[in-house]
Amino acid sequence: MLKWGVIQAWNGSRLNPNGKSRTRESAVPSTPAHHEAPRMNGLFLHFSPILSVFLVCAVSSAEDSGRFTPLEPLDAPTIIAASESYPGGAFNVENLIDGRVLTEHFSASKGTETFIEFDLGESVTVAGFRHTDRNDPATIKSSRLVFSDSPDFDNPIATVPIEHVNTPGGQTRTVLPKPVTARYVRWQVTALGPNGHGTVGGAEIGFFTGGESEAEPTADRITARGVAALLRGDGPPVRPMQITVEHPYAEEVDARLLITGLDPEPIHLRLGSQSVEVSLAAEETAVEIEVALEVSGKVVAKTEMTLDPVRQWEFSFLPHSHVDIGYTHVQTEVEQKQWEHLELAIDIARRTADYPPESQYHWNSETLWAVDSYLKQASEAQRETFFEAVRKEWIHLDALYGNELTGLCRPEELMRLVDCARRISRENNITIDSAMISDVPGYTWGLVPALAQSGVKYLSIAPNHIHRIGRTLDAWGDRPFYWVSPSGEDRVLCWMAGKAYSWFHPSRVNILTTENAPDPFFDYLAELEDADYPYDMVQVRYSIGGDNGPPDQALCEFVKAWNAKYVWPRMAITTTSRLMHEFEDRYGEQIPEVSGDFTPYWEDGAGSSAKETAQARNAAERLVQAETLWSLLAPGDYPGDDFYSAWRDVILYNEH
Repeated sequence: MLKWGVIQAWNGSRLNPNGKSRTRESAVPSTPAHHEAPRMNGLFLHFSPILSVFLVCAVSSAEDSGRFTPLEPLDAPTIIAASESYPGGAFNVENLIDGRVLTEHFSASKGTETFIEFDLGESVTVAGFRHTDRNDPATIKSSRLVFSDSPDFDNPIATVPIEHVNTPGGQTRTVLPKPVTARYVRWQVTALGPNGHGTVGGAEIGFFTGGESEAEPTADRITARGVAALLRGDGPPVRPMQITVEHPYAEEVDARLLITGLDPEPIHLRLGSQSVEVSLAAEETAVEIEVALEVSGKVVAKTEMTLDPVRQWEFSFLPHSHVDIGYTHVQTEVEQKQWEHLELAIDIARRTADYPPESQYHWNSETLWAVDSYLKQASEAQRETFFEAVRKEWIHLDALYGNELTGLCRPEELMRLVDCARRISRENNITIDSAMISDVPGYTWGLVPALAQSGVKYLSIAPNHIHRIGRTLDAWGDRPFYWVSPSGEDRVLCWMAGKAYSWFHPSRVNILTTENAPDPFFDYLAELEDADYPYDMVQVRYSIGGDNGPPDQALCEFVKAWNAKYVWPRMAITTTSRLMHEFEDRYGEQIPEVSGDFTPYWEDGAGSSAKETAQARNAAERLVQAETLWSLLAPGDYPGDDFYSAWRDVILYNEH
């Protein structure tokens, strides 16, 4: 009997057999068909790394039928029509069928007029549907599928309503009440999520067909992973292990997990991934673990793994606002927002000064553009409060004036990027030895001597992680290096954050939780282990609310709660300079050296403003000549503030 049900399941994405939990997986019995549950493009993808989600589907019980019907992914369809995409070219409708959840499509504010029409290539039987929503508050509440044998949809064969999980990044997986044979499918949004934002669409869409019925679930697969954590408790710390079963069948069934050294663990299998967490004694040496899945008294799948001891990981959060001048608001409004952020950050740091040291607040300036203008308009009392906060490390000053397109800068302009830092340092007896650059994916080699010769020893890099960055993040994310100057005499320690600068822009409340499992931080550690990352320190940029976002005390509460729950990994809120100093002290001997340009990329935009670029370069050349002549002819009358302001304007032309 078919019935509608709402199934809650844990996200299985953190349960992949990555890193030091080495797995050896097998099926019992093994059959040629359906030996592996589909992973990347199939219905049985693990859930979003942010949320536990609801699965709405038509289900039947295997106990009722005694049979299991596998669902198999159809080839990606062709899109033949769609509502207008959001302008800019980065959110085209083809993103929905490219097999990548990081790329998204959304309409140009079409709301419930958002639709897409698909050609499946031939008349096929469709038994299931999957939709992955945008990782954004603009979610979908419901939609419908209209099936037809003609592309005009004048005589539809069937219409199927879809209730969506209605959460950012959530996956909706639907088993059709009755399979439909058709060539064309129209997907139409019918209701929006609570945000009510009309720019809806999604990250992925897929269709599925039913396979040949089986007497037992031979395609079920187990993955087991030791979570990279030690949990505090009343007794000795324990090691969590998470076990996921992928059940690629429409029918539900009760089963048991048989785990080495533990009592059998009951599990109810539904379409997709189900996970359980068990606790093991924390061992100082590797141990062998076997997990088997038993259905109706018969083992249908098993896996073996070597569980290594827990590494002593440390997450270091760098709170900052991504300073994007004129992108989210006009320049003067951005400036005002950034002034407010500075004062709010001081207030949060004052309120959390009695917290455990790791959860006390610190704010990293990212750039000095807003700091410069804030100090110019501040009262004497505000200036005193500000520099007191700097000396307490409540406010940390990073050296670059802006997030510069360094490939457009002449050599003198590169030196002027740290002019403000040198001035503040000199006038207030403050050391500024680190810098940040965000969003921009390429950096000219001349930046190294410009930083090093101004006392800047460290550079935290965090490019855009979504589009138009080439291979920058893939090649250099979480691969710290000493960047050696063209002369070979200077070097700067650089560290590109593996999760870029905007990991927390969407859905931050769902990421910052110690209650919901699984957790994206453990996913991240699994990725690092899988990549043989050799260090135990992890840089995490914390920038919320999109570009020009505010400070956030919720991070302090999260870090405090996390460290109360876990022995390892530890978390701390820190500053760019402090993080880099400690990293260099620990690992300086094993950090590699590199040289050359990180090919500037976004500088190609100057081609659309060639006249203005020429004007800026001519102005820079005239400033160099004027400063030289003034220094020679009238050094005592040198107008330093005027030249500083003029260079500021040149620098801001080349800002990203």
